[in-house]
Amino acid sequence: MVLGRNKTNVTLDSGPCTEQREVARAAGMVVGSSVTFVLLPRDVPGLPATSPASLRRPRPPCDVPGLPATSPASRNSHEFLATPRDFPCHSPRRHYGPVPEQPATIRTFGEAMERARGLIGRTQRRILGITGVPAAGKSTLAEALVAVLAQEYGRRVAHLPMDGFHLADVELARLGRLDGKGAPDTFDTHGFASLLERVRTEQDVIIYAPAFERELEQPVAGAIPIHPEAELIITEGNYLLLDEPGWCRSRAAIDQVWYCEVDETLRRQRLLARHLRYGKELAQAEAWIAAVDDPNAAAVAAVAATADLRVAAEVITDAGRRTGR
Repeated sequence: MVLGRNKTNVTLDSGPCTEQREVARAAGMVVGSSVTFVLLPRDVPGLPATSPASLRRPRPPCDVPGLPATSPASRNSHEFLATPRDFPCHSPRRHYGPVPEQPATIRTFGEAMERARGLIGRTQRRILGITGVPAAGKSTLAEALVAVLAQEYGRRVAHLPMDGFHLADVELARLGRLDGKGAPDTFDTHGFASLLERVRTEQDVIIYAPAFERELEQPVAGAIPIHPEAELIITEGNYLLLDEPGWCRSRAAIDQVWYCEVDETLRRQRLLARHLRYGKELAQAEAWIAAVDDPNAAAVAAVAATADLRVAAEVITDAGRRTGR
């Protein structure tokens, strides 16, 4: 059935976020089919008077071309426009209009700089996500962008890596996942999402984020300050595009996600060098790449097409020269 006056076609496929799917079914949507749906009143006959928080929580506009903008204020009225981020386990790129096979590609570091610079000075704080397979150069690009932008903008730009949300070894051991460290389920996914949501909404206090200490191979709490004057937050990590609980919450808080391209041979060389540098023997490093890194890379590559932009490998090389990495 159709609820409300304004309409658009939304395809809500089956996925891991059960709460959203059940509400959709109750409202007359056919999960897995294309349906006409947008406006949902506060109290629909047959539905609980209080809808799930994920459908009621005010969110910033999604800025989807061709669709009316929504604002937190409009969400507090008696009806609101459902957007892709109201169903946060589904990427915005999947639901509105034709989806290109591959997003456009950033070809130079200068272009990356200009695109990042364009996110500064907006009315709201912006979050830029940089993702890619393990050893694609995500940290290299993020650090280069922050270093250059900070010369011009100072504390108006901040770096918030996802790696600080690794679960500690003691918890991984308790879960029996110490031998899978770095896989999607070995992170505090909802903690990362909650911090990104705080970063979006709490702009009058210093927010402290954890870092990941490579020498210890452990997260360190409260190591990264996000100052109130920060207008652009650059976060980076493997799983920013994963369509899974926790990770999809994070994606909903990020304005743009860039996917870093990398040559496969170079990726494996970087991984091997990293593992050797931090104490693994050659045989251990090769076994870890095969058992952990390669499956993780496959999961990340499978969702690359949902990125907003791709970043060419030569851009990462240029960024590495600028940061000495």
